[in-house]
Amino acid sequence: MGIQGQNLQLEAEKKIEEAKYFLELLARIETQTQSLTKRALVVEATYLTSALMSACASALSQVEGEVKRRVRKNKKISSASIKKAEKEVDGAVEKFKDDHPEVKTLRDMSVHERSVPTERQTRGRFGQSRWGAEPFGGGTKLCFSDPPQEPVIETFSNCIRDLE
Repeated sequence: MGIQGQNLQLEAEKKIEEAKYFLELLARIETQTQSLTKRALVVEATYLTSALMSACASALSQVEGEVKRRVRKNKKISSASIKKAEKEVDGAVEKFKDDHPEVKTLRDMSVHERSVPTERQTRGRFGQSRWGAEPFGGGTKLCFSDPPQEPVIETFSNCIRDLE
């Protein structure tokens, strides 16, 4: 692998590590049920979620570039096969985006239209309430505000696993 290929691979790995960093911070505020800064927990979670969406989207772009670069550098396949392989990569990227709307749909909305905030839901043995502390030992769960209100930590854990 040449220097340029190593740099692309390193960039993809760096972006995945960046995504893991933001995921760890989100998990920490979810577990500790308090923000890391003086901002409200939900505000801080929204900022971190936005950064996490961007890191995952950048990682996907880096991975896509690396795979296409490897295909183009393969001297054993014809130009027609290269075009076919690149279409397959494009299809795989679109499928990834379909499977992970947090990387495409929600991120595009957040970047171009409005912030896609998270909300704090409580969880506990005695059911769920949307806001506030659960009086019987519950905890905080961060979820996307927009439907389908998926949990942020689990959603991005799956996304990062699939990127790797």
